[in-house]
Amino acid sequence: AQLLSAQAAIRMPAVQAHEPMPATSEGSLLRLDEAEGRHTFIIIDFADMLKPVVAAHSSAVASGRIVYRSLSVNGSTAEASHNVFDALRWTETVPNGTVVLLPFISEFPTSEPIANDELLFAVEDRLFRAASGRVVAVGV
Repeated sequence: AQLLSAQAAIRMPAVQAHEPMPATSEGSLLRLDEAEGRHTFIIIDFADMLKPVVAAHSSAVASGRIVYRSLSVNGSTAEASHNVFDALRWTETVPNGTVVLLPFISEFPTSEPIANDELLFAVEDRLFRAASGRVVAVGV
């Protein structure tokens, strides 16, 4: 079932971190701007695909309620495959981490094709497995 239009939300795998994940039901939207002060959203990115989400919530970033790390800023699947486990371990060190949001790399539009599709799908599969198949729609 489609949750919302692409203009209103981004679908992405989500991992529950230290704190209980905010409740979302099928078709509902996880709003980063409504996070309580004790919750921290952790965003793992690839090739700056989630930068618009981060930019839209600059006050939450400034207050530390959203933290960000990229697997590969330049979109290298080889670099991302080497950084996946370090990034996932890093998420465990973020104080008050509530939700880890991961990119659906293959679903994001890019201006140029991403090279090395085998590594792309391996990285995406590892992220999806880390989320145990849970997907949320994040309001942007």
